[in-house]
Amino acid sequence: TPFTGGDANRWSHTIVTDTNMFSSNGGSAIVLSNGVDDVYYYEGQSGDTFQKLIHTFPSFANCNEIEEFFNHLFFINYNNGSQNVRSLAHAGVGDVDDWTSSSSGFYTLTDSRGQIVRVKKLGSDLIIYSDKTITTGRYYGSKVLFSFPTLVYETGLFAAKAIWDFVNRHFFIGTDQKIYGYIGGRQLIAIGEAIEETFFNELDVSKKEQIVLGIDPGRHKLYISYPQAGDTYSKSYYALNY
Repeated sequence: TPFTGGDANRWSHTIVTDTNMFSSNGGSAIVLSNGVDDVYYYEGQSGDTFQKLIHTFPSFANCNEIEEFFNHLFFINYNNGSQNVRSLAHAGVGDVDDWTSSSSGFYTLTDSRGQIVRVKKLGSDLIIYSDKTITTGRYYGSKVLFSFPTLVYETGLFAAKAIWDFVNRHFFIGTDQKIYGYIGGRQLIAIGEAIEETFFNELDVSKKEQIVLGIDPGRHKLYISYPQAGDTYSKSYYALNY
């Protein structure tokens, strides 16, 4: 494979459409990054291999998050010689190798706090989870294509995999040591009061990046897997009826 990162690196991936760049699947491909190497894509046909994504982004090395939002490809918390932990950039509309036209752009989240940890879509919004705040990306499509107001200041995302996006809500663990359901805006719905104290007492915080969230929609259960002291991976879990 073309990747030099190790098995501890987290993949960020999204489906991107560009009919000029990608010849299969109606012009769509999976685009992915491991936060270490450059961004690659895969079209999924027999005999295909991972190909480096062509882009004109200057001095680009890697990024921690990628997402397609309203037909724009975003590089988020990216490195172009230095790590831009509160910044995001997007290519031109429907053109993944165009980073200079009027429909491309660069943003620094000056009202956010801490570094960007994850980015997830929620309805028609792009939710940007930093480690101390939550910012909402909104598309307008006029002279100002996007805006990024920071709406939540009292918490952020505790760990990169401590989140699950499900239908029209997100479940996540906050840096204020609470477990939330989030449907957008300023309101956070606390759902974990019954387990939060024991969960954080049992968790080996030094291994918080091993936390994994998942759901069983048939049983309406949110599962939180986590490592305790002495564990090398998540061996314990709590199940919440969401």
